[in-house]
Amino acid sequence: MLGSCGGVFYLPAPAVTLSIGQEIDVHMTPAGPGASGTEYPLPMSTSSQVLARTSITDANSTASFQARSNGLAQLETLGGCPSKSSSSDCTILSVIVIG
Repeated sequence: MLGSCGGVFYLPAPAVTLSIGQEIDVHMTPAGPGASGTEYPLPMSTSSQVLARTSITDANSTASFQARSNGLAQLETLGGCPSKSSSSDCTILSVIVIG
C-alpha cells in the first residue's frame, strides 16, 4: 500500500527494485460516490526509458508499468502529499531498475 487510509501518500516515497522486463501495477482509489475517475490522477513515470506505462485498466483506475532499462524512475501523481500544494507533483513510488 502506497498511501494512508486518509488519502495521503507517505513521504519519503517507498522504493522498490525491479529487474528489466518485470511489471508493476498501481491502483488508485476511485473517486467518491457520484464522481468519476480516481481520487488522484494515475501516476506517470519520470523516465519512460527506465519505466514505461504499458496499459490502463479497471475503469481507468489501474496503471501498469514495465521496467525497460537500468536506472531510477519516480512514479508521480498530482496532489496527495502532506505539506505540499494540491497542484504539486507528488512522488508516490521510487523504482530502481537493474539488469
